Amino acid sequence: MYGAIIGDLAAWTYEHHVAQFYSRLVAEDAELSDEGRIASIMLRDMDTHGNAGVPRSFQTRDRETIDVVSADYGRLPFEKDDSKEDCIAGVCDYFKDEPDNGQMYALRILTSICYDLWHGATKKEALLSHEGKQLKQILDNCDIHTIPDSKAKVLAIYLARAWDCFEKSWDFTSALHNAVKWDGDRHLTCMLTGAIAGAMYGYYFIFKKGSNPAESQDVLHLPDYLQRQYAEQTKHEWKNRFFYPKNEAMTNVTKYDWKPYQSAFEGKEISAGLEKSIRLAFHPGWDDRYGFYLENGWYYVYRSFFLMYRFRIVKGQKEPFRIVNLQCSGDHFDKEESALREAMYSAEFHWEMLNQ
Repeated sequence: MYGAIIGDLAAWTYEHHVAQFYSRLVAEDAELSDEGRIASIMLRDMDTHGNAGVPRSFQTRDRETIDVVSADYGRLPFEKDDSKEDCIAGVCDYFKDEPDNGQMYALRILTSICYDLWHGATKKEALLSHEGKQLKQILDNCDIHTIPDSKAKVLAIYLARAWDCFEKSWDFTSALHNAVKWDGDRHLTCMLTGAIAGAMYGYYFIFKKGSNPAESQDVLHLPDYLQRQYAEQTKHEWKNRFFYPKNEAMTNVTKYDWKPYQSAFEGKEISAGLEKSIRLAFHPGWDDRYGFYLENGWYYVYRSFFLMYRFRIVKGQKEPFRIVNLQCSGDHFDKEESALREAMYSAEFHWEMLNQ
């Protein structure tokens, strides 16, 4: 949910330092709007007065198994903490004194969408829940380019705009680039977009298009007065992450020509432990040269700003999971599959270390 605060600061930066918006997303002197300050206080209050993780990461209690509906592969077992209804109640309870039912309606949709994306749902899957279908109805039946006269419907339209920005994005940065182009309340559009995009992509790194992949990535920096809260938030989210998000990875936003790749890993069945290790992943380094991240249903294998492979994980037969749809990038240069083998070895090693 901290993505909403970043979105608010990005909107201010676009309005006051447009060049810095495109180079660093958030300026050093960026200021929160009234809504941004409320969001910042809301996160602090919920961290202090119970329901600590509900708005921050949707994870607070002991884990158990839950079936998540997959649009492509049926039902897959994932871990969860608080139920979605617990999370929705936690967010809506903060605004319980607000008389606007339209606001509560939109908050329920927003929290549901963010909850599902935080737990690994694809963009398509996030619209399959009850609240997701409500958002889909708004997108299909309303003119989101026009702000309605009815106050109760205003937030729902802005939420639909935010989803449109997110759906057309390929990372957190590009989602906010889409958001600032809308007319009306730019801060509200960017806050809602940031909340949704942050749930899937994260926001540690910002990405920029460029000919040199190594220069396409920078660490996101916020103004000094927010650095402590931001550091605590990112630490909390990393510790409680459900998967390794794209904006945490040393990758790029180059458009690759993905092609099917024949490999012994295609169709390989893997244990629940190895699937979890691939999903949670790790920071690449000298000992782990290749890393994984999850984006919109695909697991990517990368190293030093270059993408090597991608694949999906589905239910297995003898083992709980199976690797399918293995593809290599247009810049593929790993002829002996060393990247795949080393990445899988690192995942297996990390899983063994966690269970010692």
